[in-house]
Amino acid sequence: MRQFNLMVTIAVATLLGLAMLGGCSEQQAPKTSLADSTANLLVVAQTIKTDLSVGNSAKVKEQGPRLEKVWSGFEDDVKAHYPDFYEKVETYLDPTLAAIKDDHVDAKIINQLIGQLITTLEELKSEISAESTN
Repeated sequence: MRQFNLMVTIAVATLLGLAMLGGCSEQQAPKTSLADSTANLLVVAQTIKTDLSVGNSAKVKEQGPRLEKVWSGFEDDVKAHYPDFYEKVETYLDPTLAAIKDDHVDAKIINQLIGQLITTLEELKSEISAESTN
């Protein structure tokens, strides 16, 4: 479990570092692919799941806005290319965000919702990957 937490922390730090570097350039960075965006959202969702597992409600609350921001960056592309997956992601994401924003973090409910969201994102990632190899 510690190794997984370390891997998630390293992945998040790497993504944040890359995002900060992208902001330093005067040129606009190329748009992130759907596969990469989905992977980034998965990292945030898995971080929330990890924070829940160790009872860190404060970190869970911090990750909620990140989850929303990452999704908002590519949700229109998912809606256009994968409408069924868009609906599935929204089905789990919206109540997850509402539960995270609630004054009392209900770990059981959020854990269930985030688990379903992670499963959906993994399915979406596999679908994108399968289409890109064809």
